Amino acid sequence: MKAQDDPRGRREEFINAAQKLFQENGVVQTTVNAIVKEGNVAKGQFYYYFNSMDDVIEAVSQKYSQQLRETLSQMASGTYEKRLNDFIDNAVVQFRLMWDQLSKETSGGDFSILAFRSMVSAKKAAAQFLTALLEEGNRMQKTDIPDPENFARMLIGGIADLTSRPEVQLEEIEKMVKNMIKSCRKDDRHE
Repeated sequence: MKAQDDPRGRREEFINAAQKLFQENGVVQTTVNAIVKEGNVAKGQFYYYFNSMDDVIEAVSQKYSQQLRETLSQMASGTYEKRLNDFIDNAVVQFRLMWDQLSKETSGGDFSILAFRSMVSAKKAAAQFLTALLEEGNRMQKTDIPDPENFARMLIGGIADLTSRPEVQLEEIEKMVKNMIKSCRKDDRHE
């Protein structure tokens, strides 16, 4: 770890060192001393950036879910239908990528704590974004979803679960989610 004047850069170096050690040894076997040794810095510097190992685990889990959040934040243009379809397609792909990355890295150790926290963070971000889209659909009278927040949580939970199963094709998941939302469209209901 090289000395940096930028505190965010130094913090990121600690996160990267912890991530490397988590991959090599697992979360449970990685200690503050090991992270400090990997970074070749004094232990006090570690505690300048983090209060505990729990803070480091949280920071690494946030890093894993960051790509999903970045992808979602870039989908702000287009028609409602295009944004909704883009969201579904991107969410499915990003959750599969996340599972693939986490599963490759868990082969060397216990990554369950990190995987759990990463997925919780990613599901929360995705559900918030989908809730906003579904609420917009209700306002535009494109959908009629009485509880968009819980509907979004249910869909995102399903996406996260199904993408963890390599045998399930992404296109199948996208089609299921789109059909569930389509069943809530006002113009597709037979009354």
